Amino acid sequence: MSTTEQSIPAQGDIWLKGAEGERQTIRVDGRATGGVYAIIESVAEPGCAVPTHLHRNEDEHFLVISGRYRIAIGDKLFDAAPGARISAPRNARHPC
Repeated sequence: MSTTEQSIPAQGDIWLKGAEGERQTIRVDGRATGGVYAIIESVAEPGCAVPTHLHRNEDEHFLVISGRYRIAIGDKLFDAAPGARISAPRNARHPC
Protein backbone atom coordinates (compact mmCIF):
# COMPACT_ATOMS: atom_id res chain seq x y z
CA MET A 1 0.00 0.00 0.00
CA SER A 2 1.39 3.42 -0.94
CA THR A 3 1.76 6.37 1.44
CA THR A 4 -1.05 8.18 -0.40
CA GLU A 5 -3.47 5.30 0.13
CA GLN A 6 -2.59 5.09 3.83
CA SER A 7 -3.40 8.78 4.36
CA ILE A 8 -6.97 8.47 3.08
CA PRO A 9 -9.52 8.36 5.94
CA ALA A 10 -11.99 5.50 6.30
CA GLN A 11 -14.78 5.95 3.79
CA GLY A 12 -18.48 5.73 4.51
CA ASP A 13 -18.03 5.88 8.29
CA ILE A 14 -18.55 9.60 8.78
CA TRP A 15 -21.71 11.44 7.70
CA LEU A 16 -21.35 15.15 6.95
CA LYS A 17 -24.08 17.78 6.96
CA GLY A 18 -24.86 18.99 3.46
CA ALA A 19 -27.69 21.42 2.72
CA GLU A 20 -30.50 21.74 5.25
CA GLY A 21 -32.14 18.30 5.43
CA GLU A 22 -29.26 16.49 3.70
CA ARG A 23 -26.36 14.32 4.87
CA GLN A 24 -23.46 12.94 2.83
CA THR A 25 -20.70 10.38 3.16
CA ILE A 26 -17.73 9.72 0.91
CA ARG A 27 -17.85 6.19 -0.50
CA VAL A 28 -14.80 6.54 -2.79
CA ASP A 29 -12.39 9.41 -2.09
CA GLY A 30 -11.00 11.16 -5.18
CA ARG A 31 -7.50 10.76 -3.74
CA ALA A 32 -7.90 6.99 -4.03
CA THR A 33 -8.53 7.31 -7.79
CA GLY A 34 -5.82 9.84 -8.58
CA GLY A 35 -8.51 12.51 -8.91
CA VAL A 36 -10.30 10.66 -11.71
CA TYR A 37 -13.59 10.36 -9.79
CA ALA A 38 -15.19 10.29 -6.34
CA ILE A 39 -18.41 8.68 -5.15
CA ILE A 40 -20.51 10.51 -2.58
CA GLU A 41 -23.72 9.14 -1.09
CA SER A 42 -26.32 11.77 -0.29
CA VAL A 43 -29.48 11.20 1.74
CA ALA A 44 -32.00 14.04 1.51
CA GLU A 45 -35.29 14.68 3.26
CA PRO A 46 -38.32 15.62 1.14
CA GLY A 47 -38.13 19.27 0.12
CA CYS A 48 -34.36 19.49 0.58
CA ALA A 49 -32.81 21.90 -1.92
CA VAL A 50 -29.14 22.54 -2.61
CA PRO A 51 -28.27 26.02 -3.97
CA THR A 52 -27.80 26.13 -7.73
CA HIS A 53 -24.14 25.79 -8.70
CA LEU A 54 -21.87 24.34 -11.40
CA HIS A 55 -18.66 22.35 -11.56
CA ARG A 56 -15.95 23.72 -13.83
CA ASN A 57 -13.67 20.66 -13.74
CA GLU A 58 -15.94 17.62 -13.68
CA ASP A 59 -19.28 16.15 -14.69
CA GLU A 60 -21.65 15.08 -11.90
CA HIS A 61 -23.72 11.90 -12.08
CA PHE A 62 -26.76 11.00 -9.99
CA LEU A 63 -28.23 7.55 -9.33
CA VAL A 64 -31.52 7.46 -7.45
CA ILE A 65 -31.55 4.50 -5.06
CA SER A 66 -34.93 5.08 -3.40
CA GLY A 67 -37.62 7.70 -3.17
CA ARG A 68 -38.01 10.33 -5.88
CA TYR A 69 -35.60 13.09 -6.84
CA ARG A 70 -36.41 16.26 -8.77
CA ILE A 71 -33.42 17.91 -10.40
CA ALA A 72 -33.04 20.79 -12.83
CA ILE A 73 -30.03 20.76 -15.14
CA GLY A 74 -29.82 23.85 -17.30
CA ASP A 75 -33.35 24.39 -18.62
CA LYS A 76 -34.44 20.73 -18.24
CA LEU A 77 -36.38 19.36 -15.26
CA PHE A 78 -36.20 15.68 -14.29
CA ASP A 79 -38.50 13.79 -11.90
CA ALA A 80 -36.36 10.75 -11.20
CA ALA A 81 -37.65 7.46 -9.78
CA PRO A 82 -35.50 4.70 -8.23
CA GLY A 83 -33.00 3.39 -10.77
CA ALA A 84 -32.86 6.67 -12.72
CA ARG A 85 -29.44 7.93 -13.77
CA ILE A 86 -28.98 11.61 -14.54
CA SER A 87 -25.80 13.43 -15.56
CA ALA A 88 -24.96 17.12 -15.19
CA PRO A 89 -22.12 17.98 -17.58
CA ARG A 90 -19.38 20.30 -16.37
CA ASN A 91 -20.39 23.97 -16.49
CA ALA A 92 -24.13 23.07 -16.44
CA ARG A 93 -26.03 24.87 -13.70
CA HIS A 94 -27.84 22.49 -11.34
CA PRO A 95 -29.01 22.54 -7.72
CA CYS A 96 -27.50 19.26 -6.53
